[in-house]
Amino acid sequence: MRVAYICADPGIPVFGQKGCSIHVRAVIRSLQRKGWQVELFVTKLGGLPPSDLENVIVHQLPKSPKGEPAKREMASFSANLELRIALENQKPFDLVYERYSLWSFTAMEYARSLGIPGILEVNAPLIEEQAKYRVLVNRDLAEKVARRVFKAASTIVTVSEEMKTYLYAYPECQGKVEAVPNGVNLERFPLDLKPTLPASPGTFTIGFVGTLEPWHGLPTLVEAFERLYELYPSVRLLIVGDGAERESLKADLLIRGLLSAVQLTGKVPHEEVPGLLASMDVAVAPYPALTDFYFSPLKVYEYMAAGLPIVASDIGQLKTLIENEENGLLCKPGDPIALAKALNRLRRSERERNRLGKAARKTIEQNHTWDAIVTVILDLAMSKYPQCSLDLHRAESGTVIVDGLRGQTQKNKALPLSAAIYARVSSSGQKKQLESQVEGLKQYAAAKGYQVLKVVKEIGSGLDDRRQKLGELLKSDNYSTLIVESKGKLDWFGTGYIEVLLKRLGIALEIVNTTENEPNELMHDLIELNLSLSPRTQRKPSCVGSKKAIALRSK
Repeated sequence: MRVAYICADPGIPVFGQKGCSIHVRAVIRSLQRKGWQVELFVTKLGGLPPSDLENVIVHQLPKSPKGEPAKREMASFSANLELRIALENQKPFDLVYERYSLWSFTAMEYARSLGIPGILEVNAPLIEEQAKYRVLVNRDLAEKVARRVFKAASTIVTVSEEMKTYLYAYPECQGKVEAVPNGVNLERFPLDLKPTLPASPGTFTIGFVGTLEPWHGLPTLVEAFERLYELYPSVRLLIVGDGAERESLKADLLIRGLLSAVQLTGKVPHEEVPGLLASMDVAVAPYPALTDFYFSPLKVYEYMAAGLPIVASDIGQLKTLIENEENGLLCKPGDPIALAKALNRLRRSERERNRLGKAARKTIEQNHTWDAIVTVILDLAMSKYPQCSLDLHRAESGTVIVDGLRGQTQKNKALPLSAAIYARVSSSGQKKQLESQVEGLKQYAAAKGYQVLKVVKEIGSGLDDRRQKLGELLKSDNYSTLIVESKGKLDWFGTGYIEVLLKRLGIALEIVNTTENEPNELMHDLIELNLSLSPRTQRKPSCVGSKKAIALRSK
């Protein structure tokens, strides 16, 4: 069984150390354990694959160029063509799994064209994030891409109910979206693991893992820790990770006189995280009061897998994952006093820490391993494709074995929403107008979300029915839309018939300018046609014409 996994986001180094990178690799590993042969189509590698993923076939997509944001956006959008070609050049896949990115849509359309399940995993409202935290130049195009990929996907999975609500604002998502939270690989977190950074006897270690970003609530954590440290100098704060807030965090700690009590590890390989979690007595997720909290934080699942007691903000999905007083403690978001009280409660009672830690671990064991999460996702996808249902059986070891897909699929010849451009001028003296015409049509195609597969430029009369390049273009059928500037650019009097014939081939005709052309354009075509006629077909006028017409005929 073959699955194409697509990650076209230039901000996700698949073999890197970001949480999103860890997420991608975890899903791939679970697919492999279930018997799938995974091929990875990726924009950013971020290093070499780990040893257990060296057997994954990797297809490198075009890298995002440096420079102006507008150029980067269009380059990422244009990469859809390269991705589609890469998919088409492989043996047929049985499933396509894509992590949603701002500019990618063709993988889901490829799956739909084959009649196979296309799973789109949406982890965040990327358009809103890009506009708020980074730069988004062409928001209209990003919205068009989103609607296009949502429409093409057969199943959309997202990480929280908050994200599900967000996606349902798109009509294209109706009836497709299921909230499936993140997971964790328990094997990475043995309970007898020795700490990497053991504390001295009597020290109580409060730990945080994650990128140092504004939405992670580090100022709240620092203030809560300061309150605790003033009363109990034996406490220690261990912060694992790096990010944009590192320098401001260090400055805040320096001003408060806390640097000696806080250990900042900086960026660490993900393989080192379990040993660092084993160095903590309690772990925190101090998110501020965000109005759009849609996360399913990987670090919280890892805290729980490590058997750590957790203090987290009472917000978003965390309210469902953590049952207050049962498998963790919840406190008011952005409240350092409430956080300090909860931490002090756990500092005082080892028994309470053990109780909450064991319950947290049990929650993961029962519901949140990556294998369990991926099984749910596959079941959701396959339930919509009974003709492609899986032959499954479970081995004695518990591994789900995939024997094959039942059902036949048929491959479309033309790429969905692909386009050909036809541009024409009457004479060689109009070459500049020809290039300008082509550029305008390209901009039109980009704004409409089309992938331009070919551009045909021709010099000749619109009254000439023997134009070679147009004839060759009309004979081909590997595009779904033909774009022309106006009817006259295609044919002055036969455009309606051409449109009917194209429709029979499954090709749509789009005319950008539907207004009537200037009379002088038609005159140019008449003159050029007249000039192109053989001298044998020329006849002298029966009456006296203008000097210009006589001069033309005499040449």
